[in-house]
Amino acid sequence: MILFSLTLASLLVSPPEDPISMEGELTVIDHLIQASDANLVKQKQIKEEILAYQKALQAYINNSGDKETVLKVAFKAEKLLNDINQAHLTETFSADFISELTVFSQIAQKKGIPKPL
Repeated sequence: MILFSLTLASLLVSPPEDPISMEGELTVIDHLIQASDANLVKQKQIKEEILAYQKALQAYINNSGDKETVLKVAFKAEKLLNDINQAHLTETFSADFISELTVFSQIAQKKGIPKPL
């Protein structure tokens, strides 16, 4: 009985170290939140790039004979496609859109408009 009382008293005086620790889980969710925030920032950047690409594409359509305009579209397409690939979002967009970006990216990679044979 005395031993029980001493044990009970020691528990009341000094509680055990946090028996319900959630530090690991809190760390995991903190990392997930940080990753989600970073993904959201990247997705917003991609949206801005799409808008810039759309504007450049419209300028190209309005003035299709201008080499500088087509190169501007090509470089925007190349950057946009690279960013979409790096963010692992390729499957999110339509195949037609990705194909269009790919065609213009090839022009950017060649640094000019291919000449007909």
